[in-house]
Amino acid sequence: MKIRKSGVLIVLVALVCTAGPALAKMEKLVLAGPKSTVTHPMAYMVEAGLLEEWADDVELRVWDNPDQLRALIAGGQADFSAVPSHVAANFYNRGVPLRLLNISVWGVLWIVSSDPGVKSLADLKGEEILLTYRGDLPDLVLTSLATGQGLDPARDFKLRYLPNFPAAAKQLISSRAKHAMLAEPIASAALLRSAKMKGKAPKLYRAIDIQEEWGRVHHVKPRMAEAGICAMPRIAGNPEVVTAFQQAYRTATEWCRKNPKKAAQIVTRKIPGLKPGPVASALKNARLQFVAAQNAKPELVQFYEIVMGLNPAKIGGKLPDDGFYWKAP
Repeated sequence: MKIRKSGVLIVLVALVCTAGPALAKMEKLVLAGPKSTVTHPMAYMVEAGLLEEWADDVELRVWDNPDQLRALIAGGQADFSAVPSHVAANFYNRGVPLRLLNISVWGVLWIVSSDPGVKSLADLKGEEILLTYRGDLPDLVLTSLATGQGLDPARDFKLRYLPNFPAAAKQLISSRAKHAMLAEPIASAALLRSAKMKGKAPKLYRAIDIQEEWGRVHHVKPRMAEAGICAMPRIAGNPEVVTAFQQAYRTATEWCRKNPKKAAQIVTRKIPGLKPGPVASALKNARLQFVAAQNAKPELVQFYEIVMGLNPAKIGGKLPDDGFYWKAP
């Protein structure tokens, strides 16, 4: 009998010691990201309580620009954040010990036009194109695609730079411009608003799928490793929580992809300033697919090498080393 009681006691102790979440539970987990599609699965994660075993409170914070993201990192104010892939590499190469967990958004850039005849960049020769973030990714992508097709962006287009995508969309809606490179969900918002205005605004079209152009010009898959999730420095050393987050984000990404309308309702409750229609459309058009960082590495390296050839500073002057890509223990 004593032997049996001892055996039961040992089993109970073992169960308690391997309980995982019960011992690792945190007071709070902070998820962060911009208003774009890469953040939307995290809204579902909070709504569905996918991380409630690991934290008493899970908060979603929205950042609007890289400066705010830097402040979150420097102040240790976030555990996980959605980040454009080139920005993640830049932070890492400049000494910030974050880890890239995955890439989930592979296609958010479009040329939106009021001209139904525009099907390629060659069709825009001599035309004005609105761009945002001079010298940053949209600008670099257009340069890469144009030069790859024998076009000179500075001579063959009239490029006009605006501070952000919403400003460019307003120019299209108000007929002050005919063509602009927009990202989701702003591209969807512009198209839906144009349709609702019924003649009071020009009809807009998804003229050029930038990802299709990227694949054709660079002889790769018709998609770009544009954005994913990073584990921030304060949580990167906690593999149990990182693994739990990675699994939950995979689940959320798949759910959002399959249920864009339901997801849009959740997203607009969690992220102020967004509307369900554009969010649902963006989820359908953003090539949303979870790929773990280690598996996405070949495509990321291709992407980074192209960016390096245009502006090395955008990824911190070099390819990130293997420590950048998080690998499950």
